[in-house]
Amino acid sequence: RHEYITLGKELDFLRTYIFLEEKRMQVPLLTTLYHDPELSPELTYIPGMLLQPLVENSFQHGLLHKSEPGSIDIRLEISTPKLLKCTVSDNGVGFYHSQKIHKNWKSMEGYSGLEVTRERLSLIGTRINQHLELTITELTDSVGAPIGTSVCFFLPYKLYD
Repeated sequence: RHEYITLGKELDFLRTYIFLEEKRMQVPLLTTLYHDPELSPELTYIPGMLLQPLVENSFQHGLLHKSEPGSIDIRLEISTPKLLKCTVSDNGVGFYHSQKIHKNWKSMEGYSGLEVTRERLSLIGTRINQHLELTITELTDSVGAPIGTSVCFFLPYKLYD
């Protein structure tokens, strides 16, 4: 197993995954995949498969319960010379509303994509001697109604020439 993969491979995988989910759900989806222009997709290496579970959560818990078209915004931005800020946001039903919908499930976090991602970030953080955490923000409109979810975490990256 390779611990790090190119940013290009990770983005290609995400594009394929999103395409398949969009076809499965049969609803139009606006997707934004942004990476800092200073990051060359073929020369930047990141730990793989950390974004996909969060994108999957956007589909399964946020967008699945919407009647109108959804959107997912994935952003990778340089935070420090060694860390990327990774954000996955959607315009789904919102994290807490989704928890209410799925109240019959054991837990939204017990071995869900969130829990697996938190565990992997903890292991990666231990290896690089850095605390890496994942934060979830409920997005709301001007009157406090949920309009989506944003998940953010920091991820180490390596640049090779």
